[in-house]
Amino acid sequence: MDSHRAAFVAEAEDGITDLNNALLALESDPEDAAAMDDVFRVAHTLKGNAAAMGYEDVSSFGHALEDLLDAIRQGDREVTPEVMDLLFEGVDTVEAMVAEIAETGEVTTDPSDLEARLREMEETGTVRGSGAEAAEGGDADDGADDSA
Repeated sequence: MDSHRAAFVAEAEDGITDLNNALLALESDPEDAAAMDDVFRVAHTLKGNAAAMGYEDVSSFGHALEDLLDAIRQGDREVTPEVMDLLFEGVDTVEAMVAEIAETGEVTTDPSDLEARLREMEETGTVRGSGAEAAEGGDADDGADDSA
C-alpha cells in the first residue's frame, strides 16, 4: 500500500475511533457541546481527507454525515435515538469503506441508501419507512409525505 493511502487509512481509523467515542458521549448527554464539536470536527476532517485522496464516495457520504451533525449543532435537529442510530450506522459505513481502501485501494460499499436517509433526517427530522416510524404511525399514508 502506498504511503499516502496508508497515512489516510491510519488517520481515518483514528478518526473513526474518535467519532464513536464522541457519539457515545453525545448519546449519554445530548447537551454535551464539546462532544458535538468533536463529532463534527472529526467528520469534517475525514470528509476533507477522503476528498483530497480522491475517494469521492467517502467524501460525499461524509458530507451528508457532516450536514446532519451541523443541523444538530445548530439546534435544528435533536439528538434522538433514531438520529443516533443513523449516526452510528454512518460511522460503521465509513469504517467499512476505509477498510476496503486499506485492502484494495477502492471502495465497493454503496452508501447511497444510508446517505439518502441521513439527508432526509437532516432536511425533515425523520426518515420514512424506518421501523420505529412505521410502528408509531401505524398507517404510513398519513398525508405527511405529499411531496413524494
